[in-house]
Amino acid sequence: EIIFYKPTESIKIGKNLFDNSNDISLDINLLIPSHIGIFGNTGSGKSNTMSKILKEYIEKIDSLPNKNKSKILIFDLDDTLIDNLENVKYAFKIMIKSKNEEYNEENFIRWYQIDKKFWHDWQDGKITLPEHLKGETGKKSNEFLNWLRAQRILIYFNNEVNLDEAINLNNIYMDALTENVNAIDGAYETLEYLSNKGYYIIIATNGPKVATRDKLLKINCINFVNEILSADMFGYMKPNKEFFDGIEKTLNNYNIEDYLIIGDSLKSDVGFAMRCNFDSCWFNKNNDKIDDKYKPTMTINKLRELIEIL
Repeated sequence: EIIFYKPTESIKIGKNLFDNSNDISLDINLLIPSHIGIFGNTGSGKSNTMSKILKEYIEKIDSLPNKNKSKILIFDLDDTLIDNLENVKYAFKIMIKSKNEEYNEENFIRWYQIDKKFWHDWQDGKITLPEHLKGETGKKSNEFLNWLRAQRILIYFNNEVNLDEAINLNNIYMDALTENVNAIDGAYETLEYLSNKGYYIIIATNGPKVATRDKLLKINCINFVNEILSADMFGYMKPNKEFFDGIEKTLNNYNIEDYLIIGDSLKSDVGFAMRCNFDSCWFNKNNDKIDDKYKPTMTINKLRELIEIL
């Protein structure tokens, strides 16, 4: 069985002789930084293949977004600029300690999975609200946000704590998220460069605005950021289009060609851009396989690649 790798950004150079339904494609993000060789007998088409690769590569690069197109860069925060895993692990330790419980890796993994699944379920409309909160639209009340965030705590502790205790534990956890913050490699240099180039830089996050600002302060990047726009401001989370509507209204800019979103999440960032019909850059730092339903405009593996692209 032959398994064909289908890169996100590729150039087509031909078809498989043994299966005409499969295109032969090369990943443009791997092509130039790598050593390549074209081997074959005399007259087999080596020179033609190289000409084809160069022609297709140039045309593909010319079709990508360039620095003259996007003016407003919308960065995700967690796992794009901030190392969220270490951040969450530290906050979890503080929360557990406040309950006089010992930390262990197995419990942390369980918490991490619960937290991730909960917010995915919320984005997909799978969380049932109590009747007195169902009428809230737009920007949510503190009561709404406290109830919502406390649900992860209740799930983790198997409902062995009450709602008030869960809210208190969540507050401890949220405060700890801003105490030990580590930047993703290249975050400072990339934001500094883009800011100096005149781009308008936005941090768009599903987390709280205050916590986001504190994190940016901790990694010394706050001065490169023009706006922090968060779910608690608009009452909607990425990838809901209402979040982008809030961005457009805040900036009074309704030209979608001015926007480029940069983030690590296919669903919350690339899916968000697709829903709103503007460009996206998928930060695929772990070299994950892409789900075919997502179509990022470009893909990077390191933040510093933006310095070359934009």
